[in-house]
Amino acid sequence: MTGITVWLNKGIPFFGDARIADAANALSLEDCFLISAGGLACTDLAPLYVWFVKGLSLISGIAPAMAPLAAAALSCAAFIISIWCTAIAAGTGKKAAFAAGLIALCSLPVCLPSAGLGPDMFFAMLSTSGMAFLYRGWIK
Repeated sequence: MTGITVWLNKGIPFFGDARIADAANALSLEDCFLISAGGLACTDLAPLYVWFVKGLSLISGIAPAMAPLAAAALSCAAFIISIWCTAIAAGTGKKAAFAAGLIALCSLPVCLPSAGLGPDMFFAMLSTSGMAFLYRGWIK
């Protein structure tokens, strides 16, 4: 559903989307650590997520205004995959890992991703991926 929104939507539906898209557009190679939107410094936006949105818009050719929605959708998909990988790394069976992925798929932030939840899902994915590596290292 989010993929259809990304490819067919012509406008930016949320204010958070506009801020992230503007910050990603304003990002340049010279000052990649200074995140600004509308000429003002944005201290509340995470640089890692803005870099992710900028890279996604550069690589995939998605319009910069739609890149935050695409990044949110990819973050949600990566979050589900990271939960599945964490369950596998923890030593559960494949059926339990599949069930964990289905439960994550049914959660509201994953079902209805927006750019407002995109950074949260991105960092949740990083956290669960870190847990998978921790479990894997702990077992060995």
